Amino acid sequence: MTGVLEASHASAASLVPVTDAGGRVVDFLIAATNRHTKDVTGRGADQLRGRRLVETSPGVVKSGVLDDYLSVYESGAPLTRGPLEFVEARDGLLWPASLMVRAVRAGDRARPPGRRHLRRRVRHRAAGAVAPSQVLR
Repeated sequence: MTGVLEASHASAASLVPVTDAGGRVVDFLIAATNRHTKDVTGRGADQLRGRRLVETSPGVVKSGVLDDYLSVYESGAPLTRGPLEFVEARDGLLWPASLMVRAVRAGDRARPPGRRHLRRRVRHRAAGAVAPSQVLR
């Protein structure tokens, strides 16, 4: 998967579902990234990889983006959303950004739920400058 992510000229990563005790998907793990990956606060791939999406970017909950990703994962229908106003809170600071979000589920329905992945690309503008995009699978 890393090779596919590296083919993107934008920020890219792969998300793997995280389930609760009842088997419901409640979050995604950032499993792989490409060299362009940055979030709206400027953290790079090494700071994001291996962590949960909601932990690294709680703004996905309030903005509804997490619900969108869950919908993509469950239905298989691709997502294109935005531009949308997004605010991330980190270290007592607010990081506003304008996002363009695209997501697709990678993998087929024949695989067990733990094998399907979500691929997401986010284009964002922070502090008036265009920042790299993210593609998460």
